[in-house]
Amino acid sequence: MRARNLKAIAFLVMLLSAAACASGGGGAAGGAQTQQGAETGQQQGTTVTVANTAPGASTVTVYMVPEIGVDTPLGAIDAGMSRRFPFAGAPGWYRIRAVGPNGETVTDRFQLYRNSSARWDMSTGRRVLVAGSDD
Repeated sequence: MRARNLKAIAFLVMLLSAAACASGGGGAAGGAQTQQGAETGQQQGTTVTVANTAPGASTVTVYMVPEIGVDTPLGAIDAGMSRRFPFAGAPGWYRIRAVGPNGETVTDRFQLYRNSSARWDMSTGRRVLVAGSDD
């Protein structure tokens, strides 16, 4: 009975370790991976531009929302301003989410490629324009 419990605990520890590695983990090693990924994204030229110019706009915090995975905060944009963010995420399907005192707005789904850029003008709706392609 005791050997079975030890095997179950070892299996659980292995699963949790694999999950932590897949999510990027925390701590120093995770931070190093994040920094390296940010540098790679900037070298690839992947950018996200958001124009916070909708009527009645307020300061918002913007996030990249992958189809699978964890939201990535890009930063804040004051009302009436536009801001360009480097983005180190992998190519795939995304949405952009803006959160502010007036609530939350989420874009339509769009596909982001390497060496591409995405632009969302909040005053024109939920559509994101993507330029560039996967080289």
